[in-house]
Amino acid sequence: MYLQLDVVRALTASAIIRILDANRWHHVSIITEDTYADDGFVDAFKALTTVRSSTSDGDVNATTDWSVEDYIRVSRRSTRDEVDKQLLALLENQSRVIVLHSRSARSRDGKHD
Repeated sequence: MYLQLDVVRALTASAIIRILDANRWHHVSIITEDTYADDGFVDAFKALTTVRSSTSDGDVNATTDWSVEDYIRVSRRSTRDEVDKQLLALLENQSRVIVLHSRSARSRDGKHD
């Protein structure tokens, strides 16, 4: 398999995964804004957590069960009410950690430019 990722996005995903792993937060949900959905971050995150599920820090006998429980793609034009409705889906899963990949304006208050 050949996998080429944007270095910055792959490094960002790797850093976030290390933080999550250090805290043993292995059930996560990912929310991404549609303009960032195809920039390589989500693919890198999923690829790296799949690898880490197979081998955890080189110990063949230890595995980490990573789970990306929900992947929500939010439109840049979505209103706050529309985003809130999509977020209700997160109430049903085990993850209590949400990785948000969006513009800072969206992450602060849900408003769009």
